[in-house]
Amino acid sequence: AAAAAAAAALEAHDGAGKVGIAVAGGIIPLVKLVSCDGDATRRAAAAALAALASHPANKREIAAAGGVRALVAMLLAESPEESKAAACEAIWHLATGSGENRALLVQEGALPPVVALVSSQVAQSAAVRVLRQVAVDVEHARRLVDAGVIHPLLQLFIDASPARVDASEILWSLCMEPTSREAVSAAGGASLWWLYPS
Repeated sequence: AAAAAAAAALEAHDGAGKVGIAVAGGIIPLVKLVSCDGDATRRAAAAALAALASHPANKREIAAAGGVRALVAMLLAESPEESKAAACEAIWHLATGSGENRALLVQEGALPPVVALVSSQVAQSAAVRVLRQVAVDVEHARRLVDAGVIHPLLQLFIDASPARVDASEILWSLCMEPTSREAVSAAGGASLWWLYPS
């Protein structure tokens, strides 16, 4: 199973392969592999789904096959941070350019585990990129705040993390919603903006 998932991941990185795997009905088996036993298999399957999701035509099909739910479950499972980073990468591709998938991510409970990964050295970049996509939709602002996103993002400024570039975009988006703006300010967000180089 791990070998099959790895092969699919390699093929999915090819432009024709991204469409070919979907046409051949390969998405559903990959989604099932994300939920199987064996961390290496799950990670390879998530990598394949990430590559497939970078093609616009595959985003809806992956979501319809239960891909979002399977990837969120992978985040919630006790697995290495490398695997969670792979899941975040796939989720980021699914969320990019798809308001429908972003709403589904929120509905499936993706925000708390993704927020928890902001402090991870391994999965930080992918996690922050996922949050940046969700923050594109102002209606998700309060859900992000409720998931505890503000303090981990502000910590990225203090740590001078490269991820603070995306963090600034997320905080800016949160400030478009009045209640969330108050939460950012109350957490000390206003006093930290000068730390971010313009």
